[in-house]
Amino acid sequence: MSGDTKRVLSSASIKKEYSWKDLYGNEYFYYKDPMKDAVSFVLLQELCERLAFYGLTPNLQTFLKEYLGYTDTSANSYISSFNSILYVTPLISAVISDTLLGLYYTIVIFSFVYMAGLALLTVSSVKSISQPWMIHLSLLVLIAFGAGGIKSCVNVMGAQQFHPEHHRDLITRFYTYFYAAINLGSIVGGIVTPILLQEAGFTASFAFPLAFFILATILFIIGNLMDRYVKPKPQGSAVLQILKVVVYSVFKCSLEKNKVSRGGKFEDNFIEDAKAVFTLLPMFVLIIPFCMAYNNMTTAFLTQAKKMDRDTFGWNMPPAMIQNVDPIAVVISSFVVDSLLFPYLRKHDWMPEPLVRFSIGSLFGAVALACALVVEYQIKSQPLFTVSVWYQVPQFWMIALGEIFLMSTSYEVAFTYSPVSLKAVASAFNLCFFAIASALSAVLFSLCQPWLPDFDPANPT
Repeated sequence: MSGDTKRVLSSASIKKEYSWKDLYGNEYFYYKDPMKDAVSFVLLQELCERLAFYGLTPNLQTFLKEYLGYTDTSANSYISSFNSILYVTPLISAVISDTLLGLYYTIVIFSFVYMAGLALLTVSSVKSISQPWMIHLSLLVLIAFGAGGIKSCVNVMGAQQFHPEHHRDLITRFYTYFYAAINLGSIVGGIVTPILLQEAGFTASFAFPLAFFILATILFIIGNLMDRYVKPKPQGSAVLQILKVVVYSVFKCSLEKNKVSRGGKFEDNFIEDAKAVFTLLPMFVLIIPFCMAYNNMTTAFLTQAKKMDRDTFGWNMPPAMIQNVDPIAVVISSFVVDSLLFPYLRKHDWMPEPLVRFSIGSLFGAVALACALVVEYQIKSQPLFTVSVWYQVPQFWMIALGEIFLMSTSYEVAFTYSPVSLKAVASAFNLCFFAIASALSAVLFSLCQPWLPDFDPANPT
């Protein structure tokens, strides 16, 4: 599209008041209020995309059991493997965005891959034509690669709409809003699709996320047509360069010896940037235990809910509905934390460092598992379907608090503490630790299968 056409679409010119030049001399212009003028499109895209994703996941366990004949633990392991692939894919999209397309076009291309996966999964839910290969291709390839491909790019692109100097203090608020958008989408998707499954079947429950993901993509493209985005140019394959640095460093037993000034093959500045990213990895390791607890929401916690009394004012609530406590808790708690707690702590110079926030988040994850253990003990001690499903609320709320302190902080750390040239890489590395957690969850479910008998609500004995 021509520049003239973009200017016409761009609402007669909201002025971009601030400018910034990167290390390569490229100049970019920023809005005075990027949260409203640019980031709002990114947040709307994320909200609709997450609505699609979290509208899909609550019904996956039931879908896999019915269409592929899986047991509870086999389905849980499959879902964890799906999540693991999803969280590794950001490394691929980081290479593409850094070397070829930039963040915006990478997001658009992977969005169409994602859309194709949702469409194929919807078709595969029609029993007369459903085939196992359709399910595997849609989930383990198209949706996993599509959703994972945009995952590390969207939050970085949103953060890049802020001027590095004038808007520095807005980054933490952006990531809080970003995570709130994720959970607002999750609430809608998590409420509607279990009801659609119960009332209309799998095809309707999968068509709903597909429709909203199409809307998400349209909204995102409209923002570009209105010329609202700052779109930094690709600056080379940072991921591949980082991998080369790792290989050379192993052979030389030193990172410093890779510098040109020390006879190595890499510019001194790049080695310093790589060191900055590597220093984040020990902190990202702390993501693993919490994410293993987090993964239980769509797996073990769901199986637990099926054994409980779900009567709600005379309505037998679908077991997947209880998962919505988590996003509701995130939205409420995010508002309290961002509007009351953090401003108070900053005012008194008590704002906890990221490592402390990571530790607090991990503690909430441990408390969530302890709550789930107490609930499971109550279920085992009493007849089936007599313990109220609302006893699960504390475990979901503890996970939500952990997300606020750990997950949103991990996104913030990946962006704030990484060099300009490696922000997408840092975000991808961050998500790789989510992948490790999901892979470990899949292994754990497989190992524990002999002790976790399948539960069929129709034949609970």
